[in-house]
Amino acid sequence: MMAGGGFFDVTLTGRGAHGAEPQSSADPIVAAAQIVSALQSVVARNVDPQDTAVLSVTRLLAGDAYNVIPDGAIVGGTVRAFQPATLEYLDKRISEITVTSHKVWA
Repeated sequence: MMAGGGFFDVTLTGRGAHGAEPQSSADPIVAAAQIVSALQSVVARNVDPQDTAVLSVTRLLAGDAYNVIPDGAIVGGTVRAFQPATLEYLDKRISEITVTSHKVWA
């Protein structure tokens, strides 16, 4: 049996602001944190324990200044599974979680 896999990148666009004025921002870091947290439970809570799958968030890129909320963030990682249907399901869940989190925080 062969495993299949792939990579994912989610690009979040927000509205940057000075760190002292977070109310002026649409903070992509908060949205990214929500996405990472939700993705970490996808396999444990949504994939049959008799199936084999891995979803790992391995990249989180945002900003480069200590006092500025950035206007964007990238969340990336990898998925692996033995069943093609499981890979399709993981892809669907990544999209659903991303869209929902971005709507809430953007």
